[in-house]
Amino acid sequence: MSAGDRRVLISGAGIAGLVTAYWLKRHGFNPTVVERAPELRAGGHAVDLWGSAVDVIERMGLLSAVETARTLNDTGITIVPGREPLKMSLADLAVRIADRHAEVMRGTLVKLLYERTRDEVECLFGDSIRAIEMRTDGVRASFERAPTQTFDLIVGADGQHSTVRRLVFGEESHFSRYLGAYIAGCSLPNDWVPSGHLARYVAPAKTVTLAPIRQSGELAVGFLFRRPTELRIEHDDIERQQQLLRDVFAGEGWHVPSLLAQLPKAHDFYFTPVSQIRMQRYSSNRVVLVGDAGYCPAPAVGGGTTLAVIAAYILSGEMARAGGDYAAALQSYEREIASAVEASRHVGPSLIRALVPRRSIEISLGMHIASFVRGLPPCVRRCVPLIPRRALRGLREVASLRLRDYERT
Repeated sequence: MSAGDRRVLISGAGIAGLVTAYWLKRHGFNPTVVERAPELRAGGHAVDLWGSAVDVIERMGLLSAVETARTLNDTGITIVPGREPLKMSLADLAVRIADRHAEVMRGTLVKLLYERTRDEVECLFGDSIRAIEMRTDGVRASFERAPTQTFDLIVGADGQHSTVRRLVFGEESHFSRYLGAYIAGCSLPNDWVPSGHLARYVAPAKTVTLAPIRQSGELAVGFLFRRPTELRIEHDDIERQQQLLRDVFAGEGWHVPSLLAQLPKAHDFYFTPVSQIRMQRYSSNRVVLVGDAGYCPAPAVGGGTTLAVIAAYILSGEMARAGGDYAAALQSYEREIASAVEASRHVGPSLIRALVPRRSIEISLGMHIASFVRGLPPCVRRCVPLIPRRALRGLREVASLRLRDYERT
């Protein structure tokens, strides 16, 4: 059987799924993507591509487009701790994680990836996998709408709340580790923040970040708050989620009241616990997980996009290198990403502690440290990173994950 005869079903038309689809097609496989949403999911926060993830994007021929789409929010940041704001150049906060870096909006990156694959990869929108059955001739997928089909392999690239993971490995509660915080975000009209600038409001156990979206002229708004226990709230109960945000941030100053009042107008609102997905294995028989479905380090604070892009490239390449031996390919895939996955698990907890201080005294101390570091000579400043060293080490290890040239092996 030639590679082109090997059919692979990918659940999820997000970053991990589309990168996997591109490289499988490039290696001669026949991938199909199924996506629950009726169209590409737009919106979302800014995502970072570091080191080897930028290399993957370059090998896909998308680096120029990604560079053009960069957020360019790098002129400065204003931090408001409830009293005198601290204004800093982002160069004062710059931390060298990798030699190459690009920050883009998640929705923009997904659109670029889809445009790169749409002419060669079938994508079934508005559908989802209902059941998975292992058979001697492959793995059989039943869909909500499409006819049942048999594939050689199924890839779960369907995010933190993965359907594929639930169907094959068990309920999400078995693998999800809550990190003590929630994150919410949306796009709103930009009435306050100049282009290229960031703004952040900090209060005990909560913070709000504003970042201009250059392409649309809107403002990406992010709410992050601590909560000791996980909420009992449905993923799609947007009205209750927004009311919870209003309750948590009630009484805060700055632009927070206006932002809360505009939440019902947002077209791309999201709300999720800051949780990790921790699994011992990411594959079972002819089913494999990639990206947040298998090892989400923490949404928006854990380097998940960089890890997903690199891991998708490695999964596709190991399948090509194995020449049809799926068991060997999936073992190699898990082995290649193991150290980076483990390192990524330290990023989220460390950054939450830094980004959302519990007490006013911690906020005051952090502001004094930031002001002090700003006044240091650049050569000294680089040795005093303003993010926790454990998070920094984790991000660097993920960004430096080795890439084989699978097209030459």
